Amino acid sequence: TLSNKELVKKLLLQFHENYNDLEQKLQQSDVESKEFDEMMHSLKGISGNLSMTQLYELSKSIYENKDKSFREENLPELLKNLHNIMDEITKLKINLTEERKDITSEEALKTIQLYMQKLESSSFISDGELEELYSSVASVSDQENLKSLKSALDVFDYKNAKEILKKIRQFSV
Repeated sequence: TLSNKELVKKLLLQFHENYNDLEQKLQQSDVESKEFDEMMHSLKGISGNLSMTQLYELSKSIYENKDKSFREENLPELLKNLHNIMDEITKLKINLTEERKDITSEEALKTIQLYMQKLESSSFISDGELEELYSSVASVSDQENLKSLKSALDVFDYKNAKEILKKIRQFSV
């Protein structure tokens, strides 16, 4: 199981991945549109769940107040807050990437081979083990392969995950 610190990192990275284009979408959206309301509602919920208090309070007040001028006046502060949070998470991602570079290519490839065998035998892989696998993949491959692997494993598509790992091993040897 993940420690609290690892869980927070994971949730923040997922937030960054899922909402990285929200700032642009909010800027381009009509503050009176249904789409804008849906984005505000979603942001209110996730920011509350992640204890992003200021962002939560801003999104809540904008979501609940349907007045166009109120929304237009308060949106810049919300966007600034969202931008700052995304910047901090980006710094966290950079630090995590630098930590991953401590893994040698040989160690990473051994780890990848181990998890290929686990997938082949349909063995259970814990969240902590997945993080180890992702770190190994990140140290020898690009973000596109890592994202594809995560997507496959998220939906239990082990056949595709094995193919991705096989491809990574072939190009890393």
